[in-house]
Amino acid sequence: MNKLIKQSEVISFFNKSELDILCIVETRVRKNKAPTLHRKKFKQFYILDNYSSHLNGRLWVIWRNSAITIQCQHSSSQWMHLLVSYGPHTMEVTCVYGFNHPAQRIPLWDFLSSRSGSSLPWLILGDMNCVRNSDERISSDPPNIAAMDEFNLAINNAGLEELKTQGCWYTWTNKQEHADRKWMRLDRGLANVPWFLAFPDAYVEALTPGISDHSPLVISLGGSNPHRKMVQHLRKIKYQLKHLHKASYTSITERVSQVHQQLHLCRGEAWWIP
Repeated sequence: MNKLIKQSEVISFFNKSELDILCIVETRVRKNKAPTLHRKKFKQFYILDNYSSHLNGRLWVIWRNSAITIQCQHSSSQWMHLLVSYGPHTMEVTCVYGFNHPAQRIPLWDFLSSRSGSSLPWLILGDMNCVRNSDERISSDPPNIAAMDEFNLAINNAGLEELKTQGCWYTWTNKQEHADRKWMRLDRGLANVPWFLAFPDAYVEALTPGISDHSPLVISLGGSNPHRKMVQHLRKIKYQLKHLHKASYTSITERVSQVHQQLHLCRGEAWWIP
């Protein structure tokens, strides 16, 4: 966001896409330069940032409709957790820009897991800097299985699901040539069950990248759906089944082994696991 061409593209994208709220990641604007840039280029916007957590303010949230109320409830160097009120809707929104190194992303995964009990509709979107499986990457480098497992575990613990997605599958490329080219699905939208119940037609569109190496993500809440009630019932059933599985069938192999061991001890028989 230090370059004039990128500032102009962001404002143009905001206007053409008719967005209500825009989250910008990896701004690279130093804290001492941000007020001047805000005043010159974004004076018509309301702006929240995470400079209190990171010198480069890796996240900006901008909007200009005074009817929208946004409060930052928690921020760090990797996320901003917002309470958003607009008309009849109140929701939580977490904007994410994950660190490159897997170990540095652990606090992010822990934060998502800690929000699992939220009763409000909750949307998570941004650059996670991690894929969920090998199908989400094209690269000559070997996949980091442990990093993918950590990401998937955090999603499961937080009770999140992927938003219906259309557009570009790979949302980032390093723009290198031939064998050095890499493609990955680093950017995505996730939501909890109350979100899907409130907005069953919501979806995310990954647009073609412009001057950035990432695809912009546009979240749409969707219109009316004649099957809304059926979708809500299915979501509720899925939610209950997930909780049943987590409560009753987690580590089932180890639990069965423990029961067998207790049974043999009650019978006075020797029991060991080779």
